[in-house]
Amino acid sequence: MLVVIDNSNRQEVVFHYYLNNQWKEKSFMVTDNQPLLFYFDKLLKITKQTKENLIGLAVLIGQGSFTSTRIATTLANVFGYVLHIPILGVPEIKLTDLKEKVAKTKIGQYISATYSGEPNINLTKSKKLKV
Repeated sequence: MLVVIDNSNRQEVVFHYYLNNQWKEKSFMVTDNQPLLFYFDKLLKITKQTKENLIGLAVLIGQGSFTSTRIATTLANVFGYVLHIPILGVPEIKLTDLKEKVAKTKIGQYISATYSGEPNINLTKSKKLKV
């Protein structure tokens, strides 16, 4: 199973996954501050797959919040390291050639988060420090 993680919306997490020679989508409304790993585990249970069935992971980067992007890339990097599977960061979801791109990705190559804007951690725009 190949999985694409779209964690760009704070209210939902969307998984696109390739299983049985077709792309499918499953989204979860984010509730009770559950971590991304919780929803990823739910996806595996719904699809009756295990982490050992993963052949690759892709993460939507450059969209969404700073923290969401960082969490998704960290999750993918950990699974890539532990399971020895290829991982890929994608700026947009294009499922048509994604399977081939992941297959060409070198195992052991990790991804960095690309953020959609400058992080604003606990400071409003009017209170940002001027350097």
